[in-house]
Amino acid sequence: QFPLLIKFLDINDKLSVQVHPDDVVAAERYDQLGKAEIWYVMDAQPGAVVYAGFNREVSAQEFYDRCKNGTVGEIMNEIHPKAGDSIYVTPGTVHAADGGLLIAEIQESSDMTFRLYDWGREFNPATARKMHIEEAIDVIDYRPFDFSNYKRAHEHDHEMIESLVECPQFNVSKLNLTDPLHIYTEKFESFIIYICTEGAASVQVPSTDAAGNPNMETYEFKKGETILIPAELPDFYLVPRDKGTVLLEA
Repeated sequence: QFPLLIKFLDINDKLSVQVHPDDVVAAERYDQLGKAEIWYVMDAQPGAVVYAGFNREVSAQEFYDRCKNGTVGEIMNEIHPKAGDSIYVTPGTVHAADGGLLIAEIQESSDMTFRLYDWGREFNPATARKMHIEEAIDVIDYRPFDFSNYKRAHEHDHEMIESLVECPQFNVSKLNLTDPLHIYTEKFESFIIYICTEGAASVQVPSTDAAGNPNMETYEFKKGETILIPAELPDFYLVPRDKGTVLLEA
């Protein structure tokens, strides 16, 4: 099973409040991977919000009651993101989002999502979807949100490589690609995924032609596109094609 899944979330309405189990629970109960994920904000309109975890410690009973009486929003931690922010959503973190967001999501290859609350839509037969609060009540992290999992964009940050998250499931870095970057594949010992979130870039792989002359294989990709580098590929170069090119590396 390929371990990662890449998505682009175009959010214009309230996403349901949901949670994902960890690998242990998902394997024991459902014979699947759990779901850790990171959200990278590519665009955020005024008023957009990400709900991540709780603004204080809550009990399972209080959370259950609030799901039933429609007051979950009062205990959710609200983040008002801007482009370039990232949020690491650990398994057990209750989360949702609303309004005017374009998000690049890197997650474990799993569909293990428990829907807990749907902002009242679950109480209307015309819009109701299945809820999973009973299945999820013991996988939720009821502590306040850990803000070390939220990284704000720095307008004047000139670091070429910034680590966004390191966890057992994946490592994700942000590359501010202003100059060509030599990638030594030996240090990865796996495939590499690049997501272009701003600008455009090319992957350039040194090779030789049939006559033995030096050659360069070039693969172009631009904002909103993703490229997979196989583990067997030799060293290569990332070359920016536009000013302000930003890549996510996983």
